[in-house]
Amino acid sequence: MSSYFKYLTLFLLSVLGLYLTFVSVTSLFFISIYLENRPLLSLLLDYADNIDRLSSLSYITSVLLSLFWIYKAHKNIEQKGIKNLDFSNKACVYWWFVPILSLWKPYYIVKEIFLASKFANDWKDKSALFLII
Repeated sequence: MSSYFKYLTLFLLSVLGLYLTFVSVTSLFFISIYLENRPLLSLLLDYADNIDRLSSLSYITSVLLSLFWIYKAHKNIEQKGIKNLDFSNKACVYWWFVPILSLWKPYYIVKEIFLASKFANDWKDKSALFLII
């Protein structure tokens, strides 16, 4: 695995952590306001708007980085010389956007990436049910 790929993974995890932090802080903030029965002032709404903007920005960034990570991981498997892959590099990205099929095709893509990278020769014979969780 290249160092670039490791840094991309670390950056992706950092962005996801940042997104979860924004969501958690905003949720706790509004829960505390609700429990204290205080009216929402314009300052609080401005704060919520800013957090929502940051949260949306980090969410979009994490989605784009995740798709890029999946594309790059599949490309690395292909460059490794593993045969009989079911998906192309581009298909690993566009299946996430096809209605209805996006409910199960991404699972098969991640399963293929995981199994082909772990078991190079006989990856089609292996199971990866734990990926559902």
